[in-house]
Amino acid sequence: MKILIVEDDQNKLAQLRSFILQHTPSIFIESCCSYRSALARLLEEEPFDLILLDMSMPTFDKSPSESGGRNRPFGGKDILRKLKHKGVKTPVVVVTQFTHFGEGKSCISLDVLKQQLAEEGFENYQTTIFYNAQGTTWEVELKHWLSHGGLK
Repeated sequence: MKILIVEDDQNKLAQLRSFILQHTPSIFIESCCSYRSALARLLEEEPFDLILLDMSMPTFDKSPSESGGRNRPFGGKDILRKLKHKGVKTPVVVVTQFTHFGEGKSCISLDVLKQQLAEEGFENYQTTIFYNAQGTTWEVELKHWLSHGGLK
């Protein structure tokens, strides 16, 4: 199995990677840290079996000389739209550590986001997992997806 993790938080990325490798040692994991790098990688010919997708992310990869550009509170949703437009059917599980997205009048809760993702017709969207570094619920949910294929 080949997984792409799209995550800009290095601690969360390390915990996801470690957990996955602990429970599925033969898995191959790649990662991207921004909207642009994820989109470029996902639109290449080489497909993935599963995408773990953060919702909020910078536009570009961060580096000592690059701030990452503007933050995209709905970057994951934008990626899902691009994948739908390009006909990419790879299953996607959103993994987020935020309970609210956006700012001001455009701010929505995690529950509203889940509803929007389900209603927007993303065939490859499977579920959303709430990640909490101190909790284990995300581990139980992710383990389900890895061990049972978790695909609708």
